[in-house]
Amino acid sequence: KSRDEGGPGEPLVRESFPFPGEEPPTELPQIEEEPGGPEPLGGHLRAGYLEGNLFGQDSGFGSLGLFRPWMLDDGLVFVDGQVTMGHFANVGGNLGGGRRWYHPQRDWFFGLHSFFDVDTTSAGNTFTQLSSGLEWWSDRWKLQADAYVPLGSLTRAAGGAGPENLGFADHHLVLQREQSFDVAMTGLDMTLSRRLCDQNLWIGGGWYHYQGGGEQTYGVKGALDGWLADNVLLQVGVSDDPLFGSNCFGAVTLFYGGPRGLSPSNVLQSMRLPVDRRSQIAVARQTVRQSEALTQGGQPITVTHVNDQGAGLGQGTQEQPYGSLTDAAGAKTDIVYLHADTVFDGQRYTAAPGQRV
Repeated sequence: KSRDEGGPGEPLVRESFPFPGEEPPTELPQIEEEPGGPEPLGGHLRAGYLEGNLFGQDSGFGSLGLFRPWMLDDGLVFVDGQVTMGHFANVGGNLGGGRRWYHPQRDWFFGLHSFFDVDTTSAGNTFTQLSSGLEWWSDRWKLQADAYVPLGSLTRAAGGAGPENLGFADHHLVLQREQSFDVAMTGLDMTLSRRLCDQNLWIGGGWYHYQGGGEQTYGVKGALDGWLADNVLLQVGVSDDPLFGSNCFGAVTLFYGGPRGLSPSNVLQSMRLPVDRRSQIAVARQTVRQSEALTQGGQPITVTHVNDQGAGLGQGTQEQPYGSLTDAAGAKTDIVYLHADTVFDGQRYTAAPGQRV
């Protein structure tokens, strides 16, 4: 049975009663309201491996990380950290966080983030840096930009010096060696990506700029990202610039935890993914030729050069030697050095006391 009530202009109210043979309901279900304040969205672990020589890092590396977001009324905040280890047992890590704002009417989100990075090169040099960036992500496009600023000493010796050789510099006898250095570089990079065929497959390209140790370089890069499963992300990429040359890389990341896997089917779910940024510090390897003047009795050993095949003003240096023994007469140096294949026809030279020829 039913009884309808409601006067003119009033909403219709219907009270329902059980039909004959039906049991009356004992209790209506209660809907509990969600508590206010930030709600955990669910963190997730990840393990990955990247192979390739990127921006001076001459080995691949493995990583283990944790991403933890918390939902807000208009987006989320997150913390993200990971540890890394390369082929040479060189350990590094990253720790940071950020804020992401979601725009439901236009279906995109915008985010800001900052990280502290630690990285160790194959030569055993440990560098640190601060980085900050922004990201914008829609259903078909995404934009990423980051700036990197190394901290502390930016130039450090990479291993011992090379072989030593005797040589000349100006009027001095010197010991020459080559020394390699690792130089941490400041940088800026940007990537614009496009979704392919409405799938979880993205192709992107961008540019970057790095400088440090008196050098700088501009380059271009490209990448292809795709989800092989709900928790498996595959990435391949290439880069090219005059300093680091042409390089390629491949990476695979496995995710564990989080609601319904991590492969995003829409923009809102993409907010659960970690920031796609360069986690290693860009390091250039520079080689410098060093010269150390040899001494005798605490004084530099001096040399006068004689070579009739030489050209120049005849100042007695290796670059501008004297052309004859006559020109070298009266030289005040410790050594008078006669170059091979030099012809001295009818020439005479008298060495000063203690002087060697």
